[in-house]
Amino acid sequence: MGKHVNKRKIPEKCSPNTARRRAQRAVPTVFCMDCGIATGRLERHHPDIEKPLDVIVLCPKCHRKRDQALGKARIARIWKCVFCGKVANRKCKTCSPECLSMLGRLNAMKRWEGHAQTKKCKHCGKTFQYDRPRQTTCSRSCGNLMAWKKRSAELCPTEPNGSGD
Repeated sequence: MGKHVNKRKIPEKCSPNTARRRAQRAVPTVFCMDCGIATGRLERHHPDIEKPLDVIVLCPKCHRKRDQALGKARIARIWKCVFCGKVANRKCKTCSPECLSMLGRLNAMKRWEGHAQTKKCKHCGKTFQYDRPRQTTCSRSCGNLMAWKKRSAELCPTEPNGSGD
């Protein structure tokens, strides 16, 4: 009979997942080796993936810096606020609710720039210059009278004067 041959070969190179698993079993995470932080989430950094047990324990911030220095991770773009130039939220391009409000006003002014600035009052029929695009009456008193007439018409739809005789 022949000699028993082990068909499973141990690879010289291991995949990143295998290296990660081996390091998790062998190297405990106690503190970050760069900044010394001992609390929170700690990660294992493989400078050379060929040596799976040669790892450095780092916090996420230091790990990202190391990967960027090696060219493995992309450098995050810093967004600036469109009004004040401070570091901004990527989602809305502003740094604070005040700057977001200013951005909204600016965009609204751009949208309504070429439109007619006059309307006809729905209550008295007078032509007026409006401040807000949804404004339908020339003054607060016309708006209140129009709202009162609408409410009284809803209460008594058959009676035009609102008296219930």
